[in-house]
Parts: sequence; C-alpha cells; structure tokens
Amino acid sequence: MLQDSGAQSIEAPAAADAAARYLPSAYLAPWAMHGALCAMRKVEGEVIVEAMPPDAADFAPQIQVHEDDDLSPELAQQLDRQLAALLIAEPAAALQPIIEQRAADWDGGCRESWARFLVSLILRHPSVVAQVRNALRDILKTGTRELQRRYAAKRSDPRTFAEYVTRANPQAPNLSASQYLQKIMDGDTIAATIGKMQWARITVSNARFTLLTSDQPLDIPLSLADKNAYIALPLRPAALFVASNNQGLIETLTRHDPSKVVRMMNLATVTRARDYVFGVDDSQFAFVKHHFGTTPVMPLISDRPLQEALATLKRQAAR
Repeated sequence: MLQDSGAQSIEAPAAADAAARYLPSAYLAPWAMHGALCAMRKVEGEVIVEAMPPDAADFAPQIQVHEDDDLSPELAQQLDRQLAALLIAEPAAALQPIIEQRAADWDGGCRESWARFLVSLILRHPSVVAQVRNALRDILKTGTRELQRRYAAKRSDPRTFAEYVTRANPQAPNLSASQYLQKIMDGDTIAATIGKMQWARITVSNARFTLLTSDQPLDIPLSLADKNAYIALPLRPAALFVASNNQGLIETLTRHDPSKVVRMMNLATVTRARDYVFGVDDSQFAFVKHHFGTTPVMPLISDRPLQEALATLKRQAAR
C-alpha cells in the first residue's frame, strides 16, 4: 500500500517482454512488500508515483539495436548477440546466497555467479549500451573519413573513391569495430576483476529509512582497476552489497551509522536515476523529487579501447 504523500499517481503499466529486461524481477522483488513496487517515475520533469509489479520491464530502455540504421547489419547483430550472452539464466539463484548466506559462506560457485550477475548489470546498463553504440559509429565514420582523406591525397589513381575503397581495405572499419566490441564486452575479464575484490553484505535494518533502488542502481564511481574502486548495489530495502579493492572502506561502512549509510546510498541511487526510483512505499517521495537525476550519467566502461581502435584505423589509412 502506497503511503499518502500528496504525490501524483497513475495506473500501473503492463509488464514488457522479459527478453528486453534490464533489471530482473528477482532483483526488484524485495521492494514489492505488498505485491507491488512503489515506482517514482519522472515524466516531463514531474515525478509521479505508480504501483508496479516487480516483473515490469518497460522502465528500462530497449537495448536491442537490430533496427539501428547507423550500424551495419553484421555489427548490429553482433552487439545483439553480445548483450544476449550476458543474460543470467537464473538470477534468483545468483541473488539468493548473497542475500541469505553469511559472507564467510560465499564459496567459489556463489562468487562466480554473483560476479556474472554484476557484469550483466554493468554491460547491459542502458548508458553502457548507448556508449558502445556511439563508439561503433565513431569507428565506422573515422574509418570512412580516413579512407576519403587518403584518396584525396592520391586522387590520380583510381579515378573514383568507390574504386579506391575496393582496392584499399573496405572491411577495415568494420573489422576494427568488431575487434573493439569483442574487447569492451569481455565479461570474463570484468567478472575476474570483480572476483578479486573484497565483498560484503552490509545490513542496515536499524536505519531510519529503507534503501531505494532505481533504473541505474549500480554505484561505480571509479575504474575497477583503481586501488580505491568499489561497487555498491542495494540488495533489498535493508541490505547493501559492496565490493571494493579497499578493505578499509568496507570496514568503515560496516561500523558507520546505518541511517547515514542508507542516506549516502540513496543519494547516489536517486541522483543517478533517469526514469524510475523504486521503494517499498513513497515515504521518501520529497527526497526523491528533490534529487531525481541531478547527477550526469558517468561512463561505466573505459574510453581507452575506443581511442586505441581509432588510432589503429588512422595508422592503417596512412600506409
């Protein structure tokens, strides 16, 4: 039951196709205390409240790119396949031990499954999909532009640019884009990096507030290679998962005032949100309305592979 906060509300939307789901219902279910999530949604600058079943998926942007005219059909299909491969067959099985077991009992299989779950959240994240799509476009455009520049410098032979492209290496831009995609979507490497971090579940049941989650639930402010890197994810209204390269950070959070931990996490969650914030009720509506989406979306993946791909293309065109 949603509390009466004076927030506007509208009828709950229907659930979308599970194949397009970004956050699985197994993750959202703990916030459905009375059978439905309290979804605080931003529409044309206004925040409204609606009840939503945990298996609803239409809050997440469509991640498939098969209708993207800017990419070749081959690249679009390749990106589709890469994203589909990140789906976790049984997200509830990956979540259960992290929520229910002691951290000391998280064995190798549990850690591997959970790392895979986090990888799926990172690489299927709407901002990451947009970043990868834009990078692929940049690579293709740069490849074509470099071919045109080289042709302009040697215009006497052949007579047309189309003939020149055929003689040069017409597949170079597509090949470079494909190699970039393979490198950036390497879930094995990311999962291995997460697996080496220190993990903890921090219980905040004594806090004055409950944890919120959103359509952008991961807090990863630093590169995972950074010595102070961490991943924070609300697990349920009274529990938080943290992985960090810095054990001191985890110890500090564990000893900290639970209400302050929840406040810090909710602030990070709400300021990153773009369309939806989820809670057990709308008791934090004023907080959500004030902070909703006030932080620019930070890239979750490095820009270095793109710069390397562009540099390689330019070197190839200069030959």
